[in-house]
Amino acid sequence: MVAMIRYRLALLGHSQRYLPPVLLYLAVLATQYTEPLSPLPPEYAISAGTMTVLACWLTITTVAVESPAQRLITLSHARRPARVPAGIVVAVLLCCLALTAVSLCWSLVVHSGGAATDVTIGALVHLAAALAGIAIGLPCSALLIDRLGWTVIAAVAGLLVLIMVPWVPVLNPVLRALSGITAPGPGIAVLSLAGALVLFGLSWVAVLVLEQRRR
Repeated sequence: MVAMIRYRLALLGHSQRYLPPVLLYLAVLATQYTEPLSPLPPEYAISAGTMTVLACWLTITTVAVESPAQRLITLSHARRPARVPAGIVVAVLLCCLALTAVSLCWSLVVHSGGAATDVTIGALVHLAAALAGIAIGLPCSALLIDRLGWTVIAAVAGLLVLIMVPWVPVLNPVLRALSGITAPGPGIAVLSLAGALVLFGLSWVAVLVLEQRRR
C-alpha cells in the first residue's frame, strides 16, 4: 500500500498537474490572510471552501495522469482492486493535510497566534472539506467518467450542491456558521466531519461497485 501511495505522489509530482489547484489555493490564502485584526473563523470558512475544490480537482487529476493502459497495469500489480482508489485517496489526502497545515500556520503568523478553539475548528473543517472534495472527485474522475467535459460538469455540479445548498448537512451549515458574527463551537465542526465521512464512505462504495461492473 505504501508503494502505491508513493507511486501516486510521484506520478502527480512528475506531471506537474498539481500546480494549478495548489497555486489557486495559495493565492486565496495570500488574499485573505492580510488583516491581523480580523477574526479567524470567517477566513477559515473561505479557505475550507477552497480546500473542497482543491481536493476534488487533485483527485480527478491524480486519476487522469494515468492512461487507460497504465491504469490496467497498475490494477494488475495492485492485486486487490480497492488498493487503486485507496492509493489515490491517501495521496490526495496527504496533499490536503499539508496545505491545511500551511493555511493554519499562515493564519497564526498573520494574527500573531489565535484561540485554540478557533484553530481546532479550522483544522476539523478543513479535514471535512478535504474528505468531501475527494468524495465528489472520485466518481467524477476517469475511474467512472471517461470524457473530460462530463467530468467537469459532474464535478462542478457536485461542488455547488455540497457548498451552496443549505439542506445538505456536510459543509454549507458549518461554512455559514464560521462566516457569522458569533464564532461557533466545535460541535458543528465535528458534525461536519461526520457528514463528510459518511459522504466519503458512500462515494467509496459506489466507485468500487461501479468500477467493478465496468470491467
